[in-house]
Amino acid sequence: MDANILETLFVAVSNGVALFIGAYLARRSAELSGERRAEQEEKMELQRQRREALLERLTLQRRALDEYARMVVRWSSPPVGAPRTKEDDLAADQESIAMYAQMTSAFGSRQFAEQAAATLHAVRAGRGNAQVFPFSVQIASACYQEMIRAMSELEKEIGLPAPRSPARPFLPDEELAKEATRLFSRNVVERSGIDLGMVDQILERVRVNQPEETESSR
Repeated sequence: MDANILETLFVAVSNGVALFIGAYLARRSAELSGERRAEQEEKMELQRQRREALLERLTLQRRALDEYARMVVRWSSPPVGAPRTKEDDLAADQESIAMYAQMTSAFGSRQFAEQAAATLHAVRAGRGNAQVFPFSVQIASACYQEMIRAMSELEKEIGLPAPRSPARPFLPDEELAKEATRLFSRNVVERSGIDLGMVDQILERVRVNQPEETESSR
């Protein structure tokens, strides 16, 4: 066979193979690109669904927080002079059960929901009871703060922007605790029927006499 013919055949075959390989590689590259795009779109869709689910959970938590605050105010502020009835107790139990279900759905913890419902009973027991009242206020405040903390963590997970200028504590913890104790003490004294003016006079005498006693003890 003529050498030129062989060369021509070789070139033709080589070009055909190259075209075939090129077409295969192009098709495979397009398929891989499509697969990657599909995977990315699926990932983005899952992220979108997850974010929507978290936003829905955050909405449930905000509703639960508002409802909890409403119940605390309602249960800690009974009508003046109104006697406690069995109907009131039944209504309180029903609201406590409803609160338990709402807290479980919103925060995903049955133990937390049980404690939140228990704080409502404590708040109700503390109204008009100077011994129970400080404890009920303390645990209701702790429950409220835990809800705020959980919501803040969820907001971070969702990626919601935090306030650029968040509120800052306006009193040192020690001063706040001292002021809360003073106000509560005055509240207890006022409920007991003791004259607050007389109490203030006694406290003022103690305050004035303290430096003299300190100097005399030196």
